Amino acid sequence: MLGAAQAMLDAISLANILYDLTTTTTTTSASITTAFEAYYKDRSEHGKAAVQGSRHMGRLSGGHKWTESVIRSMFLNIIPSKVQQTILDKMLSHRPQAAFLPFVKDRGEHKASPQSQVEVGRMRTLSGLCLRLFQQDSFS
Repeated sequence: MLGAAQAMLDAISLANILYDLTTTTTTTSASITTAFEAYYKDRSEHGKAAVQGSRHMGRLSGGHKWTESVIRSMFLNIIPSKVQQTILDKMLSHRPQAAFLPFVKDRGEHKASPQSQVEVGRMRTLSGLCLRLFQQDSFS
């Protein structure tokens, strides 16, 4: 599941960056290179975090060492469900939408991270949003 979800997020990120490229500048090889650098910068941090989170969840849910068993017991039995839910909410809050499609209202039980709107009504590219989210996570 991790690979499929990351592939969809990659596609949305790249589509948003390329869409913004075609609407704001003339397309040159330098601007395309810059767009792919922005894409790499956006997705590499989220991808690394997803792999690391998946590794931790795998150890938590299926680890066979005694330390992993103790941590699993603590997480499931000692940590309050509200704290567990907060952890899951943060993990699942990054749900970007395509900038070139109409914005879809968030109807989920757990709200997605906000995506800013540009003055003309379409969504900003994912690069600025990801950078802001990464900076917020780095300092908290």
